[in-house]
Amino acid sequence: MDASLLMKQIKELRLEAKLFAGGAAGFAIPEFIDNAKDAAEYVISATLWTPQLKYPGAKEYAEKYKKNTVTTLIPWRFSLCSMYVMKDTLGRAKNWTKDGIRDAMKTTNMKTAFGPVKFEDREGYQNQNFMDTLVIQIQKGNSRLSGLSSTQAKNTYTRYRPGEKGDRQPRDHGIRAKQKHDVSPA
Repeated sequence: MDASLLMKQIKELRLEAKLFAGGAAGFAIPEFIDNAKDAAEYVISATLWTPQLKYPGAKEYAEKYKKNTVTTLIPWRFSLCSMYVMKDTLGRAKNWTKDGIRDAMKTTNMKTAFGPVKFEDREGYQNQNFMDTLVIQIQKGNSRLSGLSSTQAKNTYTRYRPGEKGDRQPRDHGIRAKQKHDVSPA
């Protein structure tokens, strides 16, 4: 629980910052809040999944997992999702040869408790399941989804353009993204 220890130490040393942002899974798991307690308040972090997303079965998965285990639920969801994808792929494959499985995977288009799964060729990558990175913030001891994906955030927030007149002054480009993810009210 390095993330929890880090935030506790920051609080103890009274380090002040306008923003504490975690960039690793340790800041996004439920145990972070449990262990860091009030030192976790207002920390933001990136994550690929949270039970707050209204994917079919997401909430049920989180509740069942939390009831049946003491370890974090986020890393294991990738394994479970992979098994659903493989079951679907093998069920649709014309045959279980390399080509048959590849062709079935290429046409995968699923909605899972962990998000949509669709393999695409884009941006120089082949056969990738592109997922939005989400932003969460700890508020009043709970993880809250910001409602913006990484794609939306880069088009939503004020940007800085160093070297221009008024260096480090915010430039509002008037771009506002619609909320893509259906989230529960905070």
